[in-house]
Amino acid sequence: MAIIINNSIKAEKAETLELIAKLTANHIAEVHQRSIFNPKFYDQGLRQLESKNGKAKVENDQSGWTAGVLAVIFLKSEQLGEEGEGATQAICNFIRSYDIDSYNILTGKKRL
Repeated sequence: MAIIINNSIKAEKAETLELIAKLTANHIAEVHQRSIFNPKFYDQGLRQLESKNGKAKVENDQSGWTAGVLAVIFLKSEQLGEEGEGATQAICNFIRSYDIDSYNILTGKKRL
């Protein structure tokens, strides 16, 4: 996961990194929103995100694919609890670095 983030930072322009951060946060928030009242929708949302991500890869949408991979890693790491905290924190840090508004929404913080 760190390799994906580091390679993206090295290869992409700031605008693209902002887009990846925003898309990643949106994917995560969408799954969270869907499962807020019914946890079974968490796994369903994760499967739909994996499917959507496969489409992005086939269509050579690098920003969409990278965001989807990061979101899937975040969501699966979140399910692991403490064992997944390193991955979720690294992805949160990436989002915070490139799109503070999405980070604030994702973490439930007020806009700065």
